[in-house]
Amino acid sequence: MREVKKCAEDKVNWEKYLDNLRMPSEMRNELSDLDVVVVPKCDWLLPIKLELQPSVDIESLQRTYENYFVGKSQNSNKSLEWNYFYGTVEFRYLSGGSRYVIQCRPYQYFLLRLFESGQNLNFDEIKK
Repeated sequence: MREVKKCAEDKVNWEKYLDNLRMPSEMRNELSDLDVVVVPKCDWLLPIKLELQPSVDIESLQRTYENYFVGKSQNSNKSLEWNYFYGTVEFRYLSGGSRYVIQCRPYQYFLLRLFESGQNLNFDEIKK
């Protein structure tokens, strides 16, 4: 029960933090939907090491959350490292008059974002 209460309090603190930032409403809405779970690194089970460069929108969300996280006194001796194997990215788009909602892992989202610039990519373009 304590964890549920702590999570609810943290959500309120996150909302207050966002209220104090001056940003466009579109970005503010994205950040309101952001849900981060901090897991000790010793609990990570990684099949392989992935070196990925997130898209600019994700980097911006990460930086905002990192500033919030390290700004809390109980986290002053901690650091964050993002694990793109865990978690879920949910995004929405409109195509042919229909709305779609897609849920995927962060690394899958990064790959899908590559196709915004074209329909065909070879392996070397994806590898970059």
